[in-house]
Amino acid sequence: MAVNPTAQGYEFEWEEVVDETKKKSLFRCATPKGLILSGKKSEMVFEYTPDQVGDHDSRWLFKIPSEKITQEFLVVGRVNEPNVLFESGKLKFGPLLLSGKAKETVRIIN
Repeated sequence: MAVNPTAQGYEFEWEEVVDETKKKSLFRCATPKGLILSGKKSEMVFEYTPDQVGDHDSRWLFKIPSEKITQEFLVVGRVNEPNVLFESGKLKFGPLLLSGKAKETVRIIN
């Protein structure tokens, strides 16, 4: 979220600083350009689509060309391996006849 505290609106743009050592960027700016009116807010959205567990980062430049302002941002994402467990370690179906049926609910915790 960005706020424009000035008395005039301005246009902004995001530009990714490409890292040649990475094969592809895991971050995408969904609002690469826009206008923030005087005294208003503007939401800026980044999408993160990782393909492996770990920490990932990407450098971006936020620019206001009319004011010749540039600010660098570091966008960071982290993926952890999920910890999925059953709420109970065992199930008791009770006594059943051959070909009998029983139903139990298993709760999964993430």
